[in-house]
Amino acid sequence: MGDGNGIEAFRLQPGSGVGAAGRNPKPNRKRVPRQLGAVIRGPIPLAWLEGVLRLPGRTPVVVALALAYQSRLEGSTTVRFTHKLMGRFRIAPRSASRTLERMQVAGLVRIHRPPGCCREIEILISNCDGSNNTCAE
Repeated sequence: MGDGNGIEAFRLQPGSGVGAAGRNPKPNRKRVPRQLGAVIRGPIPLAWLEGVLRLPGRTPVVVALALAYQSRLEGSTTVRFTHKLMGRFRIAPRSASRTLERMQVAGLVRIHRPPGCCREIEILISNCDGSNNTCAE
């Protein structure tokens, strides 16, 4: 120990194969950044979304995204369509009413209006037939 070479006896020599031989090296993958904030999660059936896209204007798409977001948040296909939700997606209340009525006529949603409460919207995914991409009531 006095000569300072004692530690050199434990140093691995390059190419000796000791150390990394028993390990599987990790593949070179980029790290996926952690998602911050709220996200709209699917699945959103394409036939239902195509039915929404047939309605005039951009508001139906925004309302559909708001419904998809709230549906995943509540874990149900029947969601409460609140003023807070409309504010988050920047939907004017009158535009939301007109759009939801159009969506109901198209067979995409069913509107329930409990007295004294906000609207409850039932998303009618089962009415959308994937074979011919139509939504019917």
